[in-house]
Amino acid sequence: MDDQGRSHRSYYRRMKRYFNDFWNVVDLLSYVLLIAALCVRHFHPSQKFTVARRMFSLSLLVMYLRFLEVFLIHRKLGPTLIMIKEMLKDLLGFLSIAVFVVLGVGIYYHANLYPDHQTILSGDWTNWRIWTIIYYPYWQLYGELNLDYLDGSKPDFEKDKCTNITAEWESDTSQQRCPQEDWTIQAVAAFYLLFSNLLLVNLVIAMFSYTFERVQENSEKLWRFERYTVINDYDWRIPSPINLVFLPYRFFCCPAQKNCCLYKCQKSCNKEKMTEEKKEEEEREFRKNFQNIMALRNHDKI
Repeated sequence: MDDQGRSHRSYYRRMKRYFNDFWNVVDLLSYVLLIAALCVRHFHPSQKFTVARRMFSLSLLVMYLRFLEVFLIHRKLGPTLIMIKEMLKDLLGFLSIAVFVVLGVGIYYHANLYPDHQTILSGDWTNWRIWTIIYYPYWQLYGELNLDYLDGSKPDFEKDKCTNITAEWESDTSQQRCPQEDWTIQAVAAFYLLFSNLLLVNLVIAMFSYTFERVQENSEKLWRFERYTVINDYDWRIPSPINLVFLPYRFFCCPAQKNCCLYKCQKSCNKEKMTEEKKEEEEREFRKNFQNIMALRNHDKI
């Protein structure tokens, strides 16, 4: 019972160690996208295969990003990739803050530009109002002000591209609703741009600078470690997509375990090698014991 519990813990540690590696997660993501694209392509056919084409393209993009691991063995490009990977962690921390800020400001914009708008999630998902809510405050992070939209005087609204008739924009979610003027939106936008562009963006730049200096100080050690990891990984890696067949075996069987079939196979095929290793180990043990005996004799003479 104890051995079974220990084996379950070893499985959990092995899976945790596997998913802690960034490149393994990218591998798994590319496989999931590829399998999903194949399923959409064959089980939900259409005339243009738009969804399947997008998923295939995204899977190919992830696979190209996965190929960047090869550059880790390069002396100059390796530390650069390590810096990018560490900066991505800082960026995720920034996005966790920016999501709530963007969502809060977007809801304020929408609630005052389109009062009493109740069709938030109606119609096709591409026409959901949630995308309009986060669209403008998100692009304002990059300096796209959209002031003509915020003050309700966008020129497109004068060319019959929007309507103020409630029945029309409620029945047809693709129909744009004309915004209403509200001076408080520009005041909130001014404070939001000050907070986002001057504080949050510069905070990210400062975090990137600190990460760059931290990695640059230990670039040689980190590069040697990553280089060893990549070489050790590719020493036994099975080419894709054949490795999908052996992936379950990798999780549930380990060659170091005596009850593993691979361990038994290695033991039966490499008897001579194991015999030589056993002899070398006995010789090392003999030398160690001999040195201890000589050291005790010299100590007694003294």
